Amino acid sequence: MRQPGRLTMVAAIVGAVLIVGAGPAAAEGDLRIEADAVYEFAPEESRLEVTVSFLLTNQKPPTTSESVINRYYYDSFRILLPDEAIEVVVVDDRGRSLGFSEAIEVLDDDGKTGRVITVAFPAIFYQGQQAIALSFHLPGGEPRSESAVRANPAYGAFSAWAWGDAGLSDVTIRIPTRFAADYRGDELDVDVGEDVTTWYRTGVDDPAEWGVFFTARHDEALVSTVMEVEGLIVTVRSWPGDEVWALRVSELVRRGLPALQDAIGLGVGDQTTLDIFETLDPTLLGYAGWYLAYEDVIELGEDLDDHTILHEISHLWANSELFTGRWIAEGLAEELAATAFDAIDGEGVPERPSPPATDVPVAVPLNRWDVPRRAPGEDEESFQREDYGYNASFWVMRALHEEIGADGLQAVIAAAANDLTAYQDGSAPETVAATDGWQRFLDLLEEVGGSTGAEALFREFVAAPVDLTLLDERRSAREIYATLLVADTDWETPWAVRQPLGEWQFRTAEQTITSAQAVVTLRDRIEETADHLDLTPPPELEVAYENAQIPQDLITATAIGEDQLEAVTAVEAASVAVAAERGFFETVGLLGDDPGDALLDAATAFEAGRHDDAEMLAADVIDLIDQAEDVGQGRVMRTAAAVVLVGGAVVLVVVLRRRRGTGPGGVAGS
Repeated sequence: MRQPGRLTMVAAIVGAVLIVGAGPAAAEGDLRIEADAVYEFAPEESRLEVTVSFLLTNQKPPTTSESVINRYYYDSFRILLPDEAIEVVVVDDRGRSLGFSEAIEVLDDDGKTGRVITVAFPAIFYQGQQAIALSFHLPGGEPRSESAVRANPAYGAFSAWAWGDAGLSDVTIRIPTRFAADYRGDELDVDVGEDVTTWYRTGVDDPAEWGVFFTARHDEALVSTVMEVEGLIVTVRSWPGDEVWALRVSELVRRGLPALQDAIGLGVGDQTTLDIFETLDPTLLGYAGWYLAYEDVIELGEDLDDHTILHEISHLWANSELFTGRWIAEGLAEELAATAFDAIDGEGVPERPSPPATDVPVAVPLNRWDVPRRAPGEDEESFQREDYGYNASFWVMRALHEEIGADGLQAVIAAAANDLTAYQDGSAPETVAATDGWQRFLDLLEEVGGSTGAEALFREFVAAPVDLTLLDERRSAREIYATLLVADTDWETPWAVRQPLGEWQFRTAEQTITSAQAVVTLRDRIEETADHLDLTPPPELEVAYENAQIPQDLITATAIGEDQLEAVTAVEAASVAVAAERGFFETVGLLGDDPGDALLDAATAFEAGRHDDAEMLAADVIDLIDQAEDVGQGRVMRTAAAVVLVGGAVVLVVVLRRRRGTGPGGVAGS
């Protein structure tokens, strides 16, 4: 949908003004006016036929003044006509022609002028009556003309209004039933016949303010131009006789659709057809056109504006299936249209957004910019708010496009179209729910597009007051998320952390980030100790961390990390014990036992992820060394006793070979 600069099709007369006058010594007021107006749409004659039957009754009684009776009469009647009216005829109830004169007269104090006819008839005195039948035609104006009437075999647009006094005015509108008709304005009753559908209202309460505007469509009578562009079958359906519109729109489809595809970086997907209709239905509500995604239909007004036509075509992609949020769809459509316009050197002046004035009464946060309750074609405030919304969304989208460039914007759109998470890390990105709102758009802009200015733009133009609190929570969560990314550089950040961030569940996100940081801290301690021992930590902790899908998985990873840390700490303690200097008795006690071999077994168990075995083996190493002195003393005592028993005949030579251990820098055998 796109709003034009101003609503170009308006009713010629909202409420007909009946101007009553009289000849010399004529009455002033007290003329009862009954009116029955009939509007008949005649598409084959390309016109609207209007007939108004008046019954005028003089209700001004005679007066007496100084024995003089004053009788009042009416002998003329003035009627305001539409400027386009032709073949004006006025007759009485017998079909006799009544003469009339015509002039352009000033109607009010503001200097407004109108086309007025003055109908003359024999004087009617008190309680006298005069029947008058007025008929004229309103020819269908040429496309893009200033006429307020359109009438051709495929389409009609016209106003209908009331003419008589309050409660005495009836209105009837007749349209061939083959036309699908709709209207805006005061409520009507309807009677659907086989050939003609009749809308009517009797006893209009306020004729001066009463009015309706009709559009009538007979799509089978449209002229079709069919083409295939980028695999899409496009049918341009124009009014009979408006070849200029058909050629212009067809040419823009041929040149513009590929340019739009290049700008957005996406094909047309599964869509196979697109119908583009010439119609004033959007104009009736104050828009230049709109895209009906559920029907694969674009409806455009008669005006030839390249940017508007490209804007509506761009809604093939810029719609709620890509992002929910009206401002995103309209802002993206504006920016894509401007990009394609420049690429094909479109006709007219390129459209550019202007800085939005957020301090004006009609300014609303773009997140609260909804379709207005009252159509902008009917309400000035709605028009101004729509004008603000279109410009502001265009302004924000242009700023984002200029910051992240065409490649960045295309990457954002591709991620949204493929339902890929904004928070990506390492392996193939996870998919998320297909519904993408402004929150996900912001995430994609920053995480995929690389924007650093998106949040500020959202705070200024997009976010409602309640959204600002959410943005504050997001900023806090992302700050601690950034510290985690620095800490876990060598590992992929788990989905358990990234998912709540993408879903804007910031309390959960902060909790999972804290859990993830605890795992990373454990990893760092494990790696530091393992590096000191020249060991490689087993992969289980990294696998558990990177594959954590839910918060509970991070608790499991923490338990694994704690087990690894205990195991490597035990191996480190055993390594220190093995590398320590030993006395005579310890050396003797270790004869036949190599603690280095036992330490190697513990280290191997750690690298294999057998944490309990590593701790047990490391404990055995320490126990072996701790008991070595007692064992050595026992061995020496037993040896000495044996020497005494043989009477000193034997000289005991003990050759001690010190076992080679490891220092703090590694784990090795003898």
